[in-house]
Amino acid sequence: MQKIHQSTRSYQIAKKSQVHFGKNMYVPAHKALGAVESVASAFGLNSNDIRFLNCLAALSDPICWESGSCPATHVSDIRLANVTGLIRSEIINFAERLSNAGLLTFELCSSDRHDAYGQAIDIYWFDFSPLVARNAEFEWLGEALIHNIDLLDQAGIGGEPLYTRM
Repeated sequence: MQKIHQSTRSYQIAKKSQVHFGKNMYVPAHKALGAVESVASAFGLNSNDIRFLNCLAALSDPICWESGSCPATHVSDIRLANVTGLIRSEIINFAERLSNAGLLTFELCSSDRHDAYGQAIDIYWFDFSPLVARNAEFEWLGEALIHNIDLLDQAGIGGEPLYTRM
């Protein structure tokens, strides 16, 4: 399977267009998450990745999933650690796996706030626009997997087989 390196210009353009496109769509959170959950293994994701994605979506405001809004959430590292039980490095690893799978984008922002022990409180910004933009793809792939359609014979974008794009 071919993996597109994140620093290539084509990846950056695709990433920006997916994020922009996903902001103008209406896909309820439960529908988007259900679609990706049914095909997670095809993208090399495991149940822990999906649990982390569900936690992030649960921390988002439901109104942000409506059309014209940005389906995103921002959360402090302390709150995210309390909700997920993960430490900072594990949170970043999960976020990078989901980002590399094309499900979200994330950014780590330092803040001027500090906790009771004097450690800086970091804020994570998670944008689910790529997930929303790819919802139809995940639904189609889920149906194909359910009905045992041979994905190797199906043409993807540009005539390349679908499996090379995963």
